[in-house]
Amino acid sequence: MRSITFLAARVALLAAALCLGACAGSESSGSAGPSVSADPPTTAELDAVMAQWKQRDLSARNTTLLGEYTSNADYDLRIYEHRVADRTHYGAITIPKNAAPGAVPVLVQLDGLDQSNPNLDLNAQLQMAGELLRGVVYVVPTFRGRNLLYAGASYRADGDFCDAYDGATDDAIAFLSVAENEILAADMNRVMARGGSRGGNTALLMAERDSRIKLVLAMSAPTDFNRSEVRAKYGAQYRCQFIDKMTPEESRLRILASSPLFFPVLPTIEKVFIFHGDIDDVVPVWNANEMAARLDAQKVLTSLRIFAGYGHDLGASPDFRSAQRSAIGELFAL
Repeated sequence: MRSITFLAARVALLAAALCLGACAGSESSGSAGPSVSADPPTTAELDAVMAQWKQRDLSARNTTLLGEYTSNADYDLRIYEHRVADRTHYGAITIPKNAAPGAVPVLVQLDGLDQSNPNLDLNAQLQMAGELLRGVVYVVPTFRGRNLLYAGASYRADGDFCDAYDGATDDAIAFLSVAENEILAADMNRVMARGGSRGGNTALLMAERDSRIKLVLAMSAPTDFNRSEVRAKYGAQYRCQFIDKMTPEESRLRILASSPLFFPVLPTIEKVFIFHGDIDDVVPVWNANEMAARLDAQKVLTSLRIFAGYGHDLGASPDFRSAQRSAIGELFAL
């Protein structure tokens, strides 16, 4: 455990880090979903998904530093390109100034989804993080099919933009490896995956797939894409993400692989924070309640917070901001 003085100083840095893009993105509604089976998953199907995960080579290769920006008084920023299988991906990492080797906790920031906008504005991400960047290695993967925008440049990641959950988790795992390999300051024993909406889903999936993750902060996160009501709600977007250009068997496996409700988190997970608004009409609150119940059944230390009177974007809630500061503060206490 870190000293109380150290912890208090670091938690104080979180005051300006409010929503941090927790609920960025909007899942659009549409007509009824397709006819791929919505039956509860079988053990054989879940085993097939997990076997598929293990077979994927997510090693980050041919890592190239494309740009380094050192003018900020608090942190340096690096933008990397790397290869995963046959795809080129990008991401950004900030490192506090004068950080000692292996001394700085890692926060993987997983952004939400706007189906109509494939751009990831890095400057906006950094502004929302605020003073938090003084105290963490801040890892921002660019998910497939997205454009990382910074300083007048655009870096487009290869891959299918609609592979937005299972595929995004692949990308996050691979880019965390870039951070592990390239950032000497990173303390890989203190890693939090944090995100809202799609990002919250990805954070939970990382907890089920990547043993480097110790803490999860998932906000407004969809957790089960296998329900008929979900297919009807998201309509055309659902077809793009789970149906188009796939066989029924492929669709079924991607639906399950994108649904963290069905899989156990890894034993390396120390705590999961699940935050949700009780009037969220984009991702209904049952997603949070059922995920928390599943984690409780697994005897995973879980903190479920439901914010009364708030919808998909929790950023305006003072209680949420306080709870988020406390949750991120636990990263420094590991």
